[in-house]
Amino acid sequence: MKNGLTTVPRITAGDRATVDTGGPSFLETVGATLAYRYDPLLDAIQENNRFGVYEMPETGFSAADNISNDMVGYESTLYRATSQEHLTFLEDNIRQGLKNREVLNESGMGASFAAEIFDPINWVSIPLARGLSVGRAALKSGTGTAAIVAGQEAIRYPLDPLGTPEEVQFSVGASFFFGGALGGLSRVPMTR
Repeated sequence: MKNGLTTVPRITAGDRATVDTGGPSFLETVGATLAYRYDPLLDAIQENNRFGVYEMPETGFSAADNISNDMVGYESTLYRATSQEHLTFLEDNIRQGLKNREVLNESGMGASFAAEIFDPINWVSIPLARGLSVGRAALKSGTGTAAIVAGQEAIRYPLDPLGTPEEVQFSVGASFFFGGALGGLSRVPMTR
């Protein structure tokens, strides 16, 4: 049987524990957090500007015949491509979204929550909490931030081919917590 107790006698004084520093940096986590929130909308605007809306496909072009092997599963988004350039644009956006999610997954909860400080949406409702106790300010700021993020998610979710309902729920819930924490903490110096 192999377990930690059978391993302990084999550890010598010269053995050193190493820390895996191969994970994403905090700045990469901040970038992935902001990209997760804002890239789907920016990509949709850029796509409409570059390729138009409801354009007919180029003669002889079929998106179904040109989808890359690693993009199988995202056909519902890729079928709207009207040219090879448009298809490449859509595939690159999906790949970037997957990279952002990978960074967020590898970053862990602590780094992801800390990265939320840099999202301006979380700071919007803090001025609403003037003249309140810490608890009431936290509740009001959290509710305001969650309401704003719910609106933001209503825009992001339909535009994000990788989006899931669970992400929307987590995003709104986390914004309530984070906005409430910022709003409550902003009142502490004023209540002393």
